[in-house]
Amino acid sequence: MSNSTEDLDGVKSLVWGSQNVNQLSLSQWMQPFDFSQEEKSALVQIDGGPCAVLAPTQAHILHHMLLRENNIPQSVNSVLELYSSVQRATSAVCQSDVLAVVLHQLLSRASTSDSLKVVIVTQDAGDSKVSSDEKSSAAVDVEQHEDDIHSRMQIVSVPKKCPSSPSPTASHNFSSDMLASFFRRGAVLAFVYSLCLSRGLDQILNDLGPQCDPLIDSIHAHGSLALTNLCLIGAAIPNLFDGSKDLGGLVLNGVSVCPDIGYLSLMEHYRYMEVGSLMKSPKNPIWLLSSETHLTVLCSLERSLCASSESNQIKQVFAKWDPNGNGFIEHKDLGPLLKELNLPSDEEAVAKAKSELDEEDLGIITIGAVMNKYFGHLVQSEHHFSVMTDIPFIHYNGLNFSPQSSSNQPAKATNEAGGGKDEENTNIGRDSHSTYSYGVGVIGLDSAETGEASKLALILSTKWPAISINWCLGSKPSVDWR
Repeated sequence: MSNSTEDLDGVKSLVWGSQNVNQLSLSQWMQPFDFSQEEKSALVQIDGGPCAVLAPTQAHILHHMLLRENNIPQSVNSVLELYSSVQRATSAVCQSDVLAVVLHQLLSRASTSDSLKVVIVTQDAGDSKVSSDEKSSAAVDVEQHEDDIHSRMQIVSVPKKCPSSPSPTASHNFSSDMLASFFRRGAVLAFVYSLCLSRGLDQILNDLGPQCDPLIDSIHAHGSLALTNLCLIGAAIPNLFDGSKDLGGLVLNGVSVCPDIGYLSLMEHYRYMEVGSLMKSPKNPIWLLSSETHLTVLCSLERSLCASSESNQIKQVFAKWDPNGNGFIEHKDLGPLLKELNLPSDEEAVAKAKSELDEEDLGIITIGAVMNKYFGHLVQSEHHFSVMTDIPFIHYNGLNFSPQSSSNQPAKATNEAGGGKDEENTNIGRDSHSTYSYGVGVIGLDSAETGEASKLALILSTKWPAISINWCLGSKPSVDWR
């Protein structure tokens, strides 16, 4: 165990952009990992900023509980069935154990060595776990706590894999003292430092490439996209497009692996950014939803939701030779492309294909020409959306927890049919203190709703152009901060 000043100084500069950290921004990242009193498996967000870490952590908790463990039957066809199944799964888990397993998994994915560097906050006299209902009183002591928080941090080396288990996701190597530290004030920030040290500061700079902004905005305390990706895919990639892009010699890093958890963004609807097919079609039907100000989580048990279409898979292969997304490749790349697509790629076949795909002899082969020649049936099918109905969804927003709540009553449900606007339908029974929201969705049919679409609907439309979810159980979903 150590508290290497050099290591902590290096990670502070990487995370905050300076060794002199803005105290107000630092205070917003001082919360522990705190679970809701109403939803025992839901993490609570106390202040602005930490959603960059809490949302992906929560997404992995839902994956661990609902999908990895197969605690829920394959045929969950209604919101009530989903709600009951979630409650059963929640009652069967220990909060500290599931949190430890998930944090170990995230650190292991980021780590570039056989061990993890875990930063823990030692307990100080008068220091204790601070939950959301203690926020106001804790704010009084902000400077007292923040002034010495880094001096109370220690770096512990932990094996990446457990001796008793072949998989780091099956257990963890955290001691009881380390488990206790996750629930202390400053634990979320300490975990950010753990991710950075386990990844390696030089490797993170390599992940960032030329986009070397701090992982946390020292003025507004917002966590960066690179920090969220460090949690999601184990690399501090500052973009969401597939592969990399070469902008006249300036290479921007994107996502190169299919993640366990996906990502959808309102900014893509506004055309301010590009989210690639890898993030839109993850391994599991769980997505982070990004608005201008906040990150929330959408989860389903319908795995077909995340299946990438065959045409998208072909376009991903094409993108290997078209990293800039120009929509064409050079003649010299046609042979390797055909071989990758398991199409005839001998010298004679390639020569014939060049003449057919580039009739005007421009020296380029377009993606449209390749799709029309070899995959015409897929081009036709893209014009027809498949319809999926009665899909139960869960939405998580860590800000929904009410510290004044003393209600233990189960949420009430009403008619699941209909297409009432997802953030404004109030003619239904709800538990206003529930962290999770439950709804039933229809994909592939135009909604009968009129008026301006909600931000949640706009985010979802970046993956499903025609989707409608009737939120009928739990709190009203919101993707915004407050």
